[in-house]
Amino acid sequence: MIVVEGFDGSGKSTLALKIGRALTWPIVHTGGPTKDEDDVIRCLMRSRNRMGLHNVQDRITHVSEACYSMLTKPKQAALAVQCLRDFNDRVTVIYCRPPTDFLLEEGTRHVDKEHDPPGHMDVVRSNARQMIAIYDTVMQVVGHRTGLIVYDRTIDGTDEQIVQKMCRRYK
Repeated sequence: MIVVEGFDGSGKSTLALKIGRALTWPIVHTGGPTKDEDDVIRCLMRSRNRMGLHNVQDRITHVSEACYSMLTKPKQAALAVQCLRDFNDRVTVIYCRPPTDFLLEEGTRHVDKEHDPPGHMDVVRSNARQMIAIYDTVMQVVGHRTGLIVYDRTIDGTDEQIVQKMCRRYK
């Protein structure tokens, strides 16, 4: 499994699509924000079951729930943080992390997706700096478990370098 994770507007979906096409692996999405603690557990289990398979995960509940729920739904975030131990050497994690100012600017353009609850992006925008800092911390933890590839979409050619690296690793 390859996980492509990062804050809104960081380039996850575009990079996941490129990697998936190059490897001819399915691209899997988390399905959007969770509804309650039971939903978090279901999503964590679904992601855990995918960890041994060849797929590109565009976000993973383990990370996104830990980050996006930390400020507003701490019990849900705690469930996800506990499951960060699920990461192992069979999982490659790519952290999409352009500069903070770029993320803040992109966030003003990012819109609610059809699966987002009403006002989701308003909450994200109003807490963006804190949430980016939380992402950085959570991804450090993940990096200790798996190693971490950092992708900055503002640097030309880094996407192709990562795609080539994934092809060398998995083909």
